[in-house]
Amino acid sequence: MTLGVIGGLGPIATAYFMELIIQMTDASKDQEHLAMIIYHSPEIADRTSYILGNSPKNPVWDMIQIGRKLADQEVACISIPCITAHYFHEELSENVPVPIIHAIQETGIELRENHIKSAGIMATDGTIHSGIFQ
Repeated sequence: MTLGVIGGLGPIATAYFMELIIQMTDASKDQEHLAMIIYHSPEIADRTSYILGNSPKNPVWDMIQIGRKLADQEVACISIPCITAHYFHEELSENVPVPIIHAIQETGIELRENHIKSAGIMATDGTIHSGIFQ
């Protein structure tokens, strides 16, 4: 299985995401780690600026293009380390032919399964304004 990653939307978030996957993988040798194809594209328009109406440049089209490239490379699914980018999840899922992990929904499932009643978040103004955590 190969994981596709739409990255660079916060370069440090992408690097940290990859580090977490490696650290959390129960592997005794290199060959047991998850294969990943990471498109590191920091040139994609700012998600927060678009969500807040400060920029007319919609970043979703560039993310769709990357998602399609990843699909062409036969990834099993796609992850996006940038939480703000999940504002575009529905449109991405409609235009990319492989599943895109919804990090916020997956977090909610994890919290519910572990009976965690409240959690704090640190987020961009775009993420808060979008209401995607509600």
